[in-house]
Amino acid sequence: MLAEPSAELAAFTHAYNLALLDPATSLVWNPAETPSPGLAGQTLHLIPNSAWTAYGLLQTGEFSLAGEVLEALLALQFDAPGAPWQGTFRQFLEWPATPPPGAVEWVDYDPNWRQFVGTALALSLADFGEHLDGGLRQRITSAICRAAGGEPPDRLGVHYTNPALLQAWLLATAGTLAGEARWVQAGAAQAEALAEAYAAHGAFEEFNSPTYSGVDLLALGLWTQRAPTPRFAELGRPLEAGLWTQLAAWYHPDLRTWCGPFTRAYHPVATSHVTFAALWIWATLGRAAAPLPLLDADVVPHGHDLMAGPVVAALAHHPMGVDLGAFERLSGTRLLRQELPNARVVTSWIGDDAMVGGEASAHDWGGWAQFFPATLHCRTGAGVAALWLTDPHRVEAVASARRLEVRTGSHLQTWVTSARHLEGDHRSVELDGRSIRLEGASTARFITTPAGPGVELEVPGALVLHL
Repeated sequence: MLAEPSAELAAFTHAYNLALLDPATSLVWNPAETPSPGLAGQTLHLIPNSAWTAYGLLQTGEFSLAGEVLEALLALQFDAPGAPWQGTFRQFLEWPATPPPGAVEWVDYDPNWRQFVGTALALSLADFGEHLDGGLRQRITSAICRAAGGEPPDRLGVHYTNPALLQAWLLATAGTLAGEARWVQAGAAQAEALAEAYAAHGAFEEFNSPTYSGVDLLALGLWTQRAPTPRFAELGRPLEAGLWTQLAAWYHPDLRTWCGPFTRAYHPVATSHVTFAALWIWATLGRAAAPLPLLDADVVPHGHDLMAGPVVAALAHHPMGVDLGAFERLSGTRLLRQELPNARVVTSWIGDDAMVGGEASAHDWGGWAQFFPATLHCRTGAGVAALWLTDPHRVEAVASARRLEVRTGSHLQTWVTSARHLEGDHRSVELDGRSIRLEGASTARFITTPAGPGVELEVPGALVLHL
């Protein structure tokens, strides 16, 4: 039986999923504005989200309907040995039944659907297989093996944390199902490599990602709660505890968001969209503790991630030796530092009403939109405002108490804010009335960007932001 917070998460998200389940296709529709901003609701049928919905149906004893969803999913798997897309699934139902000549990864197919759908199928089979007819069980087993075995051996390095953690478990689980000892051994070897990489710095390389750290927890929940071999649980428990501890250290319960910098994020304010990490907080501490947007609004940003709730609820448990109280009460002002591979150094400062974070390295990030190397959060009269550097390339950002120093190697820097009201000059920026003093900027121009209001600063050298 699920614990009360997990049961609440499972019930809410199951109802959310059922409202989007299309009886004509036995797959779920996309919610409005997701997975891409501006996308109308009921435009695309979603694939991993349908697999999570099937698991929720099995949880609630709706076995016949779950079987229909599972059959619909199995029909969308690619069986093309030797092709780069072998074992994965259509990106959406509306995509072609076969990727076109010259198919482009992430556009014509998503290779990670192997891991996201495959693990959901394997969990469904493990927990509820006795309620499915024999033919469907066999087809699910074949699909799991196709997904696990179709993954190229060199695509998921330890740096690509979340699908690599899922693949290690999936491959060993598929090997157990199929009696393929080499798959079990390969999955176990990948698990060992991931644990070794974590131990080198005490963190995953895909560091501080409210969405993908939550996927990591899902994978580690499989390692510890549904271990294909005892070694998975042995390796997974300290990784799980370490990840929970890091999430707690960088979290501000009063501001209800994580401090940056973020290796991967969709927005620096957690309550602006659904994150996987918030689902785990809900499952362990209850909905009130979880940083979430309004879930009864017409548009729930990243509502497609909310659909993983039944699986998160099934795997949730109190992590070994972790004080979860940091998600409910501020544990004091602190300066944090974390070294990562490739000479990346993260520094963050968390205060009672504000926080700053920066990452410094020689790496050129190429303007990657999911990388947030310099962030500032503060409480204002209007709530919580954030300011962050966009279009990151080579960045050296260092945080200290109420101070963030940023060098980019470029005279021009663009910063975007979540504030409703923005004003100032080259000496300061006001976010909803909260003044941020600028040192080093010679000019400032207020602009509108696709991500929201922002400011362009001419910075001959280092820019220093003072709270």
